[in-house]
Amino acid sequence: MAIRQRKWFWKGQERKAWVLEYRDGAGKRRLKTFRTKRDAIDYGATARVDIKHGTHVADAESLTVRAAGMLWLATERS
Repeated sequence: MAIRQRKWFWKGQERKAWVLEYRDGAGKRRLKTFRTKRDAIDYGATARVDIKHGTHVADAESLTVRAAGMLWLATERS
């Protein structure tokens, strides 16, 4: 896992964000952006434990509310 600060200019003002880069359980590279370094560190610690236990699901891989509802309805009718 790596945490770095990203800087850019928007409308003439400098903006900053902290980026956490890590690999999920399948080895796929993931990036997540945070406002503070502390938030990035905390999420990284939680993600590391979840990956170790095999329970981590990246935001991009999680179900949408619609898909979860459709899945729930399909199992209720069975």
